[in-house]
Amino acid sequence: MSEGARDLLIAIVAATLWVCIVRPGPLSLPYFWDEADVYVPGALWLAENGLDFRPGVFPEDWSRGHPPLLYFVSGVAFKTFGAAPIVGHLLVLPFAILALVCTWMLGNDLYGRHVGAVAALLLGCTPLFMTMANMLLPEMFLTGITALAMLLFARGHLVGAALCGCALVLIKETGVFVPATLTGAVLWQAWRDGALANRKTWSEALLMAAPVAVLVGFFVWQKALAGYYVFPHHAGMLRDRTLDPFTVLPSMFAWHGRWILTLGAAWGGYLLWKSPRHDRPPVDQRAVAALVLLVIANGIFFAKMFWLERYVLPAHPGLMILAVGLIERGVPLRFLIVLPFAVGIGLNGLTTVPGADEAELTFAYADVIESHQLAFAEIPPDAVVLTTWPMTEELRRPEIGFVEAPVEAVHARHLEDSATPPSFTHALIAVGSPRASAMQEAASGLKLLGTYRVGNAPQAFELYGP
Repeated sequence: MSEGARDLLIAIVAATLWVCIVRPGPLSLPYFWDEADVYVPGALWLAENGLDFRPGVFPEDWSRGHPPLLYFVSGVAFKTFGAAPIVGHLLVLPFAILALVCTWMLGNDLYGRHVGAVAALLLGCTPLFMTMANMLLPEMFLTGITALAMLLFARGHLVGAALCGCALVLIKETGVFVPATLTGAVLWQAWRDGALANRKTWSEALLMAAPVAVLVGFFVWQKALAGYYVFPHHAGMLRDRTLDPFTVLPSMFAWHGRWILTLGAAWGGYLLWKSPRHDRPPVDQRAVAALVLLVIANGIFFAKMFWLERYVLPAHPGLMILAVGLIERGVPLRFLIVLPFAVGIGLNGLTTVPGADEAELTFAYADVIESHQLAFAEIPPDAVVLTTWPMTEELRRPEIGFVEAPVEAVHARHLEDSATPPSFTHALIAVGSPRASAMQEAASGLKLLGTYRVGNAPQAFELYGP
């Protein structure tokens, strides 16, 4: 077995064991948050409606104007095997393994074997990465395929990188950052080499940019069938939000031990700039440029666009490689000295208590799920429950995994927007919700049946009933 094949096998085995052992719970853990409210219902609709993902036919409540590939693949899986949580979670798991393996191999190619292994380990110790590895959401698919595209690009397999780019833009519009940055890296390297006028340069640039044409084609198709190029709500969020880079930077460069890597990388970069080292093999500058451009593109776009921390996850593998590579090349001390601290802080972050609406950022979301399940177990099947999202969907949709049969749920917003107060038999209140006080007042004639909060769930849930 060649050295490269052996490294690949080790990476695959290690990554598979990691995602199988470091988990928030079993694969059968109920769907949660946006996977339960958007992606699973959307994929299930496709499974039940002939996999018809045409814009204007596929309901916008679930498609949100996004390209359909993730919904289609999930719909095929649901049509074939059913929509149980274990099916959806088994679908996403290989892409988490792919992200770790490609991070390992790309770090190996650029900076050396130990850099790749450490970068993959640090990515695997990122709480956000590990939670997304267990949710049927676009981000882990994007992250795994992005890491593969970057690896193929670094190894000169440009057709493969372009095909990955096509898959990315058909999963979500933000997948376009990869072909854009690969195109930019090709042109940047050609500019440095004085080869901008070469036919080969522009052939490679056009190949890398081909997925952009695929995305434009989707937009045109969407315009023809649904009446808009870009989902109007998304366009409005990009237009109306003010530029604020400090919303994006913390989760990328500071949270859960990242500050150690950021400081180490900054120090290493400074030392390399001050005293360049010539005792190491040269680094593929074009591949490094692609990783840097990907981080910059994500940072700039989501500083303006509405965002959740998971949206920039595809930039994290490259960020880990760059940080560890700079430390290893520039810092005179062995970077393994600080590695245990970064790993320990990252792993500790898996079980920290997040904000009330940020449970998906750590394994605390599994404790939220269990808290909900305990409360639901006390609700009779004929109840009408006043509550807030996501409990409304968890009660109404048995396929999500929380209840065996639908339970009628009334959203608490109807306390404000309805002339006639809604009738209900039970109230399930997240005590940290902005609507908690109004709900407690509306349930004043009921008895507090129990308070539920398991482990690191960020807030308790109160159940009122007769």
